[in-house]
Amino acid sequence: AAAPAARRSSKPSKGKALLGGAAFDVGAPSKMKQVASARMRCTKCAHEVARFAGYKWKPSAHYFHFRNFHPDPAKLLVEAEADASGAAYCCQCAWTDAGAELREVGPHDAAGPSWVNF
Repeated sequence: AAAPAARRSSKPSKGKALLGGAAFDVGAPSKMKQVASARMRCTKCAHEVARFAGYKWKPSAHYFHFRNFHPDPAKLLVEAEADASGAAYCCQCAWTDAGAELREVGPHDAAGPSWVNF
């Protein structure tokens, strides 16, 4: 007899968080329901991840900006620009943008932030 097909989980892979642009709701992360992670923490700097819907980071953004100004939104957003469909994410040691697709990130990714749900 053939083995049953593997069920696809609507939750992110174990230890991963879901990032999404401004169009995504935030809450308990779910690929099926198209919900981005509401609360994340970085496994490298141990700080909570901030999300700014409607923004993306400027190319000039750099490590010391986030290190010095996290979690102050007014100071952080100096290095952001408007992007109606995007969302800018950061902790104290990493930053990234999200757009029209949900994207998984996690502590064991070679590239990208080391963020987990909490």
